[in-house]
Amino acid sequence: MRTRVLRALPAALVLAAVALAGCGSDDDPAAGGAAGGEATESVQLLLPAPAGINFLGYHVAKERFWKEEGLDVEGVVTDGSSVVAQQLVSGNGSYGVLGAASLYLADTEGAELRGIATLTHDDVARLSVPESSEVTDATQLAGKAIGIPAAGDGSVPLVEAVLESSQIDPADVEMPVVGAGGPAVVRALQSGRIAAYAHGQSDIPGIEIQGRTPLRSIMPESFVGLPGNVLGVTQETLDDPAKREIAVKLARGWLKAGQFLSTNREEALQIGCDSVPEECQDMAVAELQSELSAETQSPLVAEAPGTTPEDKATTLIEAVAGEITIPISDVLLNEYVEQIDAKVEG
Repeated sequence: MRTRVLRALPAALVLAAVALAGCGSDDDPAAGGAAGGEATESVQLLLPAPAGINFLGYHVAKERFWKEEGLDVEGVVTDGSSVVAQQLVSGNGSYGVLGAASLYLADTEGAELRGIATLTHDDVARLSVPESSEVTDATQLAGKAIGIPAAGDGSVPLVEAVLESSQIDPADVEMPVVGAGGPAVVRALQSGRIAAYAHGQSDIPGIEIQGRTPLRSIMPESFVGLPGNVLGVTQETLDDPAKREIAVKLARGWLKAGQFLSTNREEALQIGCDSVPEECQDMAVAELQSELSAETQSPLVAEAPGTTPEDKATTLIEAVAGEITIPISDVLLNEYVEQIDAKVEG
């Protein structure tokens, strides 16, 4: 996989870097080459983390669907969604994949970022228990401990919102840091140190395959289907017809790839393994991660891929930001879904 790593920069350096951004950028149509007689355009896409099998849609889009759109996409890896937002605002990139909540929070600080399509869902936070646990829903967690990957993990505010919705004061629930999905988490669950684990999609294989501890989600129905990553751009990019067209193509390619994952499992996994072979040394882990990718990168609204359901977005933003200060429809846009037109028949 051809990716670059963009290190997180102090804010002052990021702002200073704007003056250096310029010649030969990925948005310059002249940067395109030719393949089979057809012009292609080189585009850089900011990513919040290295694209492994958990971002299988990225690899399939890069191998198949972006090429069909005439795009040669290079993933530029940053250090999280907040850095993607920072780089977009500073002008160090025009297109990025970042969490819907991070994009919204950036706008509350004065940014003018827009999410034109929801690319993933249910990958921000899950609340799970071992399959053998007697706990069947979040209301039974009062007085118990919920393990978390890290103190600042994105799952924490959502889990706190789940507790509050279950009439439990989060202050009455211990949340020890037990690390990312792996042996330490398995030991904590099996010993009873924690009754549940708050985690992301990528934590599951380490627990279920390597730790041989199947998980069962106890997320309330109202917290299922929350938007995860979106295709983010600035309002300035949307106001430029040429750049807006590239953004639409990027969203279309990823969304088509997300649907491809469900109907072409073996081929999609092979594409991923060819791109990141180091993640396929344990095929059982890779296969489970591929299944999770197919689940979380399928359209939230099958009839109109890329749609962000406002009720689900509201649940997410209220949990993370505490209140809605900017209309969600002004930030997470659905007006481009028809233009993206990523519905795959059959």
